[in-house]
Amino acid sequence: MNKKRKECKRNPSFFVKEKEAFAHPVGNDIIDWETAKIQEQKLRPRALKKLFNPLEIELIQHYKSPVLAYWQLWSAKEAAYKAWQREAGVKPVFNPIAFRCQKRSESYFNVIKEDFECEVEIKTTSNYIYAVLVSERGRLVSKVFKSTSKYQNFISQLKDKGWFIEKNENGIPYFRDKTCNTKLPVSLTHDQDWYAIQLSAYAYDLLFK
Repeated sequence: MNKKRKECKRNPSFFVKEKEAFAHPVGNDIIDWETAKIQEQKLRPRALKKLFNPLEIELIQHYKSPVLAYWQLWSAKEAAYKAWQREAGVKPVFNPIAFRCQKRSESYFNVIKEDFECEVEIKTTSNYIYAVLVSERGRLVSKVFKSTSKYQNFISQLKDKGWFIEKNENGIPYFRDKTCNTKLPVSLTHDQDWYAIQLSAYAYDLLFK
C-alpha cells in the first residue's frame, strides 16, 4: 500500500466527507449572454411550445426582456436536469418541457419533474447567465472561469493533486482519485469561453485539503 493510500485509510474524516459529498445534489448551466441575447428567433411561438409549458411561455412573453427570461428558464431546466439524471442514473435524455419551472422570485425557481424537485438560483450578469442548484442540506461551491485557459489551469492544478475528471457510462462527470479509490460528484458546464463547475463544500475540501 503506497503512502497516499495509507493516509486515506488513517483519516476517517476523508471517507465521511466523501459520503457527504454524494448527499448534496449538484447541477449547473452557464449561458454566454453576449451570444444568447441576439437570438430573437428563439421566441417564435412554435419554437417556444417545444420547450416550455403555457405558464412558462406566458412568463417569457410578459417579462421585461423576453429573450432573457427564455435563457433563464432554459438554464434552470438544464441545471435541474443534470441533478435529476445523476439521481436517476439514466443515459442522457433531456426533454426540457418535462421540467416545469415555477418562479419564486427574481432569481429563484423551483423545478419539478414528476417526483423530483429542486431549487435553482439564476445569477445574471452583463456577460453570462448562470444557473446553479441550491441545497437545503449544505453549502454548495461554484467556480466560474472566464476563459478556456483559466479552466484548464484549474484542472491541471487538480491533476497535480491526483484528481482527474472521469465520466461514467451515462456521461455523468466525477472527480476521481485513483490512489484512494475515491470519486466526488461534480457538475460541469461551458458556453463559448465561459466554463463553470459546481460541487459540494465537502468535495471542495477534499480536493483542496
